[in-house]
Amino acid sequence: MVHEEEAAQRRKQAAAAKQADALARTVITSDHSDQNAEPSIPSATASDEQLPPPAPEPEPLPLLTHTGRLRRNYRLPARYRDDLPPCPIPLPPIAPGSSALPQVIHHIQDVFKTISNSYGLSREYPYRPTYDPESAIPNDHLSTYYAKFQPEPTTELSAPVNHAPFWPFKNMTSWLMMHWANTGSQSKSEAEMDRLAQTVFSHPEFNVADAANFSARREGAALDKSDDQNAGAAPFLADGWMESHIDISVPLGTKDSRGHSAPFRVPGLQHRSLLSIMKAALVDESARRFHFSPFKRFWKPLDGPERRVYDEAYTSDAWLEEHDKLQKQPNEPDCKLEKVVLGLMFWSDSTHLTNFGTAKLWPLYLYFGNLSKYFRGKPGSGASHHVAYIPSLPDSIQDFLGPGSRKPAVLTHCRRELMHKVLDKVLDDDFVHAYRHGFAMECLDGVWRRFYPRIFTYSADYPEKALLASIRCNGRCPCPRCLVEKSEIHKLGQVKDRQTRSKLRSFIGSSILKARDFIYKTGHIINSTFVEALLFAQSWAPTMNAFVEKLSPFSFDPHQMLVVDLMHEIELGVWKSVFTHLIRILHAEAPGGRLVSELDRRYRLIPTFGHSTIRKFTANASEMKKLAAHNYEDLLQCAIPAFDGLLPEPHNKIVLSLLFRLGEWHALAKLRMHTDSTLDRLDTATTVLGQELRRFSRITCAAYQTKELPKEVAARVRREARTKVKSSSSSSTATSSVPELCKNAAPALSASSPSTEVQGTSGPEPPTTPPSTLKPSGARKGTSKKCFNIWTYKVHALGDYVKTIRMFGTTDSYSTQTGELEHRRVKRLYGRTNKRNAVRQIARRERRETRLLRAHRAAKAKLEHPHHVSFSEDDTLPPTHPAMHHHISDSMRHYQDAFSFGKMYPGDPASKDFVPRLKDHLLGRLLGHQYNGDEQMFSSTERGTIRISDNKIYSAKVFRVNFTTYDLQRDQDTLNPRTHCDVMVMSPETEEGAHPYWYARVLGVFHVKFLHVGPASKSSSEQHMEVLWVRWFGVVPGHRYGFETGRLPKIGFVPEDMPAPFGFLDPSLVIRGCHLIPAFEDLRTSSLLSVSPSAGRPVYDTDDWAAFYVNWFVDRDMFMRYVGGGIGHMHQNRMVTQQDTMDMDNDTNTVDDNAHMAMDVDEEDEGEEDAGLYQSDEEDEESGEEDGDDEDHFSAELDAVMDCDRDYL
Repeated sequence: MVHEEEAAQRRKQAAAAKQADALARTVITSDHSDQNAEPSIPSATASDEQLPPPAPEPEPLPLLTHTGRLRRNYRLPARYRDDLPPCPIPLPPIAPGSSALPQVIHHIQDVFKTISNSYGLSREYPYRPTYDPESAIPNDHLSTYYAKFQPEPTTELSAPVNHAPFWPFKNMTSWLMMHWANTGSQSKSEAEMDRLAQTVFSHPEFNVADAANFSARREGAALDKSDDQNAGAAPFLADGWMESHIDISVPLGTKDSRGHSAPFRVPGLQHRSLLSIMKAALVDESARRFHFSPFKRFWKPLDGPERRVYDEAYTSDAWLEEHDKLQKQPNEPDCKLEKVVLGLMFWSDSTHLTNFGTAKLWPLYLYFGNLSKYFRGKPGSGASHHVAYIPSLPDSIQDFLGPGSRKPAVLTHCRRELMHKVLDKVLDDDFVHAYRHGFAMECLDGVWRRFYPRIFTYSADYPEKALLASIRCNGRCPCPRCLVEKSEIHKLGQVKDRQTRSKLRSFIGSSILKARDFIYKTGHIINSTFVEALLFAQSWAPTMNAFVEKLSPFSFDPHQMLVVDLMHEIELGVWKSVFTHLIRILHAEAPGGRLVSELDRRYRLIPTFGHSTIRKFTANASEMKKLAAHNYEDLLQCAIPAFDGLLPEPHNKIVLSLLFRLGEWHALAKLRMHTDSTLDRLDTATTVLGQELRRFSRITCAAYQTKELPKEVAARVRREARTKVKSSSSSSTATSSVPELCKNAAPALSASSPSTEVQGTSGPEPPTTPPSTLKPSGARKGTSKKCFNIWTYKVHALGDYVKTIRMFGTTDSYSTQTGELEHRRVKRLYGRTNKRNAVRQIARRERRETRLLRAHRAAKAKLEHPHHVSFSEDDTLPPTHPAMHHHISDSMRHYQDAFSFGKMYPGDPASKDFVPRLKDHLLGRLLGHQYNGDEQMFSSTERGTIRISDNKIYSAKVFRVNFTTYDLQRDQDTLNPRTHCDVMVMSPETEEGAHPYWYARVLGVFHVKFLHVGPASKSSSEQHMEVLWVRWFGVVPGHRYGFETGRLPKIGFVPEDMPAPFGFLDPSLVIRGCHLIPAFEDLRTSSLLSVSPSAGRPVYDTDDWAAFYVNWFVDRDMFMRYVGGGIGHMHQNRMVTQQDTMDMDNDTNTVDDNAHMAMDVDEEDEGEEDAGLYQSDEEDEESGEEDGDDEDHFSAELDAVMDCDRDYL
C-alpha cells in the first residue's frame, strides 16, 4: 500500500511538472506573438468562460443579524487567477559583424527597449546589451522556498582547469574529507555524520587505503599554499590573505614644525587585494549571473500609464549614470572592448564571536551589485567576499600615551586614524589604477570585456557611518550625508526639512588639514579653540578621509555612499525608542504594572504566521530581553491589537494612529520592488509619520511623568559604578585597562557657537581601596525622568529613504541585515579555531571554505544533472513544485467515515448536514456552477448521484498554497488546521466600499474519492477532489478602517444562526494564508457558537474571540494586496477596491495648541559627541547619558513646528 501511494505521488509530481513546462512554453509564446495579448492560464480557469450563467440571486437578507453582525452575501468567492512569474524576454541577437557598442565615440546612445511581458514589464537599455544572465535562470529559481530542493544551474566552464579534479590534494579521498570538514555545521551532529557517510564514505572514489594516510593538518597546509601555485587557472585565481601592520600618528600635545608626531604601530591587519577579488569573482560560476548592461525597468499596468520600477542596483539611477559616464570617456589605447561597470557594495560592522568573553571581529565585506539581490542576499550563495578584518587598538597604547586626563579624546582620534589607514591599505594603487583604466577579463561566455570598478554603497550602523564620513557622532550636524542641525531634526517631512536635506556634505579638506597642523605641528589639544573654530560648525573630525584621498580625482563623494540602514535606524532605532517609551507610559498610567502585564499577555496570545514570519512571543515583550531586529519587527507588525484600549482617550487614539503610520511606513520602506507611485506614497507617509511623531511627543508624552524602566535603572547603576572605577583608577597608574571608548573629553557644546578652549583638569585622588573592591553603592539610586526624544539622527534618516531608493535601488539591496547574516559565517569559522591568534586562523579557514565551494561548483557542472532533486525523507508531503497552485497530500492513511462527524458532535452547527453539504459542494463543482457551489441546494435525488467510495473522506495534515508575490517571486504558505489556519479568497462583491477579500478558518483539509452517476455524469470512473472545510468570517459593521483613518479592518466569525456559517471551499480559490490577531479589547464571547465542544473550534476552547484584526503589515506581499499596485498582483489590482486613500486632512491629525511637550536628550542616540562609537552590543545597552539642558529651547521649537503642521492641515 505504501509503495502504491509513493508511486501515485511520483506520478502526480511528474504531471505537475509537465503542466508547468507546458504553461511556461505558452507564456513564452504569448510574449513573442503579441505583447498586448493576455497570458494563457490553466485549463481549470479557462473553462470557467464556457460555464452556464449563475443561478438567480435569492432575495436579499437584512443587512444585520439580531446580534448586530454584518450578514454575508452567500456566494462563493471570485475565481482566483494564479499567474506564474513571467519568463525573461530574450534579447535579439547582435547581427554578425556588428559591435555591442557604437564604434564612434560621440555621445550617442543606442537606446533599446524590449517588448512587454505578460505582466506589463519591459526594459529600456541606454546601450544595446550583449549578455542577459536572466535568460539562463529557470523559473524554479524565482521561488523563495524551492531553491533548497534544486541544485544550482551548472554548465561547463569556458576556461579549462589545468589540474586534476581533486587538486591541490593527492587523491579524491582527501578532497572529499577536507570538503566535509570545512563545510556544514561546526558541531558535528547526527545530520553531519549522515552527510559524512553519504558524501564521503559512499562516494565511488573513496579509498580506505588513502584514508589511512590522511592528515588534516597536512592537507590543510596544501590547500593554504595553493594560492601561490595557481595564478591564471580558473576557478582558482589567487586572491588570498595578506597580513600587514598599520602605523598611525598619535598627537602627544608637543610642538613639531614638521608635523612629525609619535608613530604607533598596530599589528595584525588581515586583508586581501581588491583587484584579485574582482578577477577571481569574474571566473567563478556565479559570474554567469552578472549583469553587464544596466537598464531601466518599466511597468504598464492594465488600467494606467507606464511607470518606472525600482528594484535592483543595476536598474538604479546611480548605476545608469556611472555607466553613461563610462561609455562617454575615451577608450584605453588599442582597446575596443565593451566597457562594463563592476558595482562594489561594502558592508562592515563589529561583531562578538562568542556569547561570553571578549573575542570580537570587525570584518569588511564586499558584494557585487551586478548580481541580483535575490541571489547575493542568500547566505549560502558564496556572493560575500571578505576584504579585511579590521584590528582594534591594542591595550599597549595606554603605555604609549601615559597618564593624562585627555586620554579618551586621543583614543577616539586614534581609532578614527586607524580606520582610515586600513581603508587606505585596502584602496591600494592597483585598485586605483583599475578605477581609472579598468582591467580586461575573459568572461564565462567567452567574451572579453573591460571592467571598471565603481563604489556605490557602504552599509554600516550610525557610529561607523560617522567614522567613515570623518564627522563626530551626534554632533551639531549629526547626519553623514547633509548639514542638518540637530535642533532642526524634529521638522521631519516639512518643506523646510526637505530644503535642509538639499544642503549636502562636501569634504572640507583644507580646513581639516589646518586643524591637523594645529594638532600635530603646534601641539594644541584635539578639542582646542583653534581646532573647534574650523570644524565645530559642521561637526567634522580632524581625520583625513581615505576615500577622498584616493578617489577624489574621479569625483567620488564618500558621503552619498553611506546609505540608509533600515535595521538599525528603524527597527532598532525609531521603533525601539517608541516601543520603549510606550512601556514607560503604561507604567505611569498604572504604577503597579497591571497594564504592562496585560500587554505581555496579549503578545503571548498572538498566533504565529508563516515560516518564521511572525514568531511566538514566549518571553515578556515589555522586558525586551536579548531581542534582535526581527523580534522588534514582529513587535511592530503586531502592535496595534496589543496596545488597543490600554490607554484612555485621546491617548489611545493617538497611539493607534502612530502605530499604524509606523507600520505603513516600515512596510513601504521595506518593499523589494518599488514604482513611482509607491515611492510617492512613501514620501507622503514620511510627512504623515513626522506629524504623528510630533503629536505623540507633544500631547501623549507630555501628559505622563515617565521614568526609567527597571532594566534601565539597573543598567545605569552598573554604568555609573563602572565609570567611577575607571575614573579612580586612571590617575593611579598609567597601565590601567583601556577606558570605555568614545567618551569625548570635551564637555557638551552649545548648538550656537563653539566653546572656549577646553583645558584638562587633574583627576581625583587615588582610591583608598583597590578598584576591584569598589561597589555600585556610590551610583545614583532610584528612577530618573525619561522623556521621548525625536531629536535623533535616526528620526532624521526617515526622510532620506525615497531619495536613496531612487538612487541605489530598494533597501533590501544594501540592508545591514546582509552583513549581519554573514557574521554567522565568521562565528562558525571561529568555532573551528584553537582560539589562539584567532583572526589569522579565521582568514585561513575562510579561504579554505571559499576555494572548496568554488571547486565543488565547478565539479558539479561536469558531474551532475540539473534535474536531480533531493527530497526530505521525514516529510510526508514532498516538496511542492512552484508552478502548482496548491498541494494536498493524497495519502489514504488517515480517513474518517463521512457520517461520523454528525455522530461525534450531535447538534453542532459545524457538522450539521455534513454529508449533504459536502455532496452539494462536489455537485456544484462537477456541474460547473459558477459562484454558487455548496450554497446551491440540490435535491435528495441529485445528491444520490454522488457516491462517496466506502463512505470515507481522507484527511491531510497540511495544505500548501503557492502564490506570486508583488515583486514577481514565487512564495508559499504552509497551513495546518491545528494552528490558526486562516485563508483569504477574492470577494465577488463589486459594490462601492465592499471589502476586497473574504476570510475563512480552515477546520479540515480533505480529499474525497467518489463516483458520479446519473444522466448529468460525464465520467463513469472514480473521481477525486480536494476540499477545505471552513468556518467563515464577516466584516464587523460600523468599524472604520483604511489608510485614511489609519486603522486595520476587523472581522468576526459568522454567527451560528445565520445561513452557512460553515461550508466547503475549493482549494484553488485560496489566494494565500492571512494573519488574524484577536481584538483583545472586544473580549471573548460564546454567542457566535453556543455549542461546546464543537468541531468549529479547538477542543479546549468554549468560546471565541468576538473580533479579529486583519494584519496588513505581516509581510510586504500582504501589505501590497491592500494598497494595490503590486506588479505580481496584476489581475487582483483591478479587483481590490481600497476603502479610502491616504489623506492628511482628517480628524486623526488634529493637534492641541495648548499641549506641552518635553524633550529628552538621554536616548541612546543622543549622548555626548562620539559616545559609544565603537561600543559592543552589550555596552550599547548601558550607554545612557545624562539629561540635557535644552528642554525649553527644543520645546519652543516643537511648538512652532506643530503650528506649521496645523497650517498644512
